[in-house]
Amino acid sequence: MSTEKGFQTTEAVRNRLQAALDGASEETIRLILEIGGESERTSLDIPRRALEPLTRLLELMEQGADVEICAREQELTTGKAADLLNVSRPHLVELLESGEIPFHKVGSHRRVRTSDLLDYKRQRKQQSRKRLEELAREDEKLGIDY
Repeated sequence: MSTEKGFQTTEAVRNRLQAALDGASEETIRLILEIGGESERTSLDIPRRALEPLTRLLELMEQGADVEICAREQELTTGKAADLLNVSRPHLVELLESGEIPFHKVGSHRRVRTSDLLDYKRQRKQQSRKRLEELAREDEKLGIDY
């Protein structure tokens, strides 16, 4: 199946990749890229372990999501870290200083690891879900119906 722009949908790409990989034992996969038809062909060798994240990236892009790639161990400035969490920089600094998110200083500047931000974000999401479930149970207990 193809989209309007001529790209295969992620499901089709995923199925073709899985079919090609079944039984393969190589650590490196060679992708053959056709640009403007068969006359312009090139190949790209990628680690096999990169296929799943690459497929997920294509899926997100297909859905129109803005995507940014960064290493989990990358250190970010407070401004970039605040952007990643979608909070103000002063609020992020409060979170850092209160110990909710680990950080270290390089000179007088705070640095935050991406992995620590993603862990914090995941924990907050879990806490929110838990609170929503508690509210739903309370609503059910009180007979509140929307």
